[in-house]
Amino acid sequence: MVSIQNLHKKFGKNTILAGIDFSVEENGVIAVLGPNGSGKTTLIKSILGMVIPDSGTISVQKNDIKKNWEYRKNIDYLPQIANFPGNLKVRELITMIKALRLQKTDTGLSVPQFLKSSDVPFTAKCYNHLALNIQR
Repeated sequence: MVSIQNLHKKFGKNTILAGIDFSVEENGVIAVLGPNGSGKTTLIKSILGMVIPDSGTISVQKNDIKKNWEYRKNIDYLPQIANFPGNLKVRELITMIKALRLQKTDTGLSVPQFLKSSDVPFTAKCYNHLALNIQR
């Protein structure tokens, strides 16, 4: 369950989120819809811990997410723009991402840990700047 109470976020003088309240029950699926600039991305990034709200609370499984990143293992997020094969089913993508989070490399580290500590030169580059053969 995700619960949001009185969430506020400003960027400079621009109020992006103003008193957002809602909850999603366990195993719920939501879509956030609205016009450009309405705060959809800021809301999602706040839930994912990528944006820190100015005030309000976000709880996952009744635990406040502040200073607690473990909850992210239980949230799946699919951005609107992604470059995946057209025949890939959403459940296959989510399964693949979860598997990557748990899979160990030959160094004994998980894939995210390996990529953070890796000296592999292309891992720090933007994907669209790679040569076509590396992308494949």
